[in-house]
Amino acid sequence: MMLPNWKQNLTAWIEQNKERRFSWGTHDCFVFTNVAWRKMTGKGYADEWYDRYYDTNYRPLSPDQMREEFGYQELYEALDEKLKRVPVTSASYGNLVGTTKRSNLNTTRVALGICLGNTSVFVGTRRLEFLPNNDIEFAWGEK
Repeated sequence: MMLPNWKQNLTAWIEQNKERRFSWGTHDCFVFTNVAWRKMTGKGYADEWYDRYYDTNYRPLSPDQMREEFGYQELYEALDEKLKRVPVTSASYGNLVGTTKRSNLNTTRVALGICLGNTSVFVGTRRLEFLPNNDIEFAWGEK
């Protein structure tokens, strides 16, 4: 259930991280979107995933290691267990979204972001990136 001030919380989280660089385990697409989800609902969508997708040197696990660790072939399958998949054309403000078109990482093959209406926000290499929703391939809302 969304918190009464969820939009303000999300806006503040985005503003706070607008110029922050990508960093595995501290500011990557999972951390950014999971904290954003917490700001909107009071809890992250997958808090138990922290510290499980990278090694002690903050290097991402290989795809095979990720499959072994989480038990899913693809990230979106794991997210389907946590959240309700919604049609991409129905993605709305605050939904978790994903795309393979913008992911330059071979680990998950899906970049995660948050829908902001007509655009979505993703963690970029140097700062947050606001992308058109025509790049979105997956969307999830609360279960």
